[in-house]
Amino acid sequence: MKRIENLLIKDFFRGYITLRNGEGKYIYTFYLSIHFTPQFPFVFPKVIEIGNEVPKIMDRHVYPSYGNLCFATWAEEQIICMQGLTSISFMEDILKPRLADEYRVLHGEDYLSGYDHDLSGFYQFYNKYFELKNRDEIIMFLELVCGLKDHPNNIKCFCSNYKKYKNCHKDKVNYVSSLGRNPKNPLFWEKQLQIFKENKISL
Repeated sequence: MKRIENLLIKDFFRGYITLRNGEGKYIYTFYLSIHFTPQFPFVFPKVIEIGNEVPKIMDRHVYPSYGNLCFATWAEEQIICMQGLTSISFMEDILKPRLADEYRVLHGEDYLSGYDHDLSGFYQFYNKYFELKNRDEIIMFLELVCGLKDHPNNIKCFCSNYKKYKNCHKDKVNYVSSLGRNPKNPLFWEKQLQIFKENKISL
């Protein structure tokens, strides 16, 4: 059981989450259920907006079948969890910014973040965070992360930046590798690699 501000979080929580600005001024309140599954902290908790303010459709980053909010691509969630996720960091760094984005949309603005809910969203993530511009670059990146290939330091990087590998993507590959394997999904990166090998769409 963990305390978050004035809330006691067990495996399951149902209640109100209040958004405030940097000065502590009230902005909005959402009514949610939060389920911390046995896989936590190696996967995100399942969060459902139960105040019926957010439509349960993919365009609103909500999975229609279960009604839980979408927070990130699988790869982004994997990295965040392996960096060290706690109930408090999830609430403060993941959930509240997501709800703030939802508040903006409820009041006629556009989402500030988020990806498409198909394979193109995977490409968008790898392009944004790792500067990978096409399918072949992503496949090579994942092969290096998985240890299936090696890349000499002093030759041109596998991407299109015309830099030596050691001055380009080496640090990114090493960082993802250094996070280790998720004990709840140890073959995650191999599964990502298989997805890109089997699907031909690109940016």
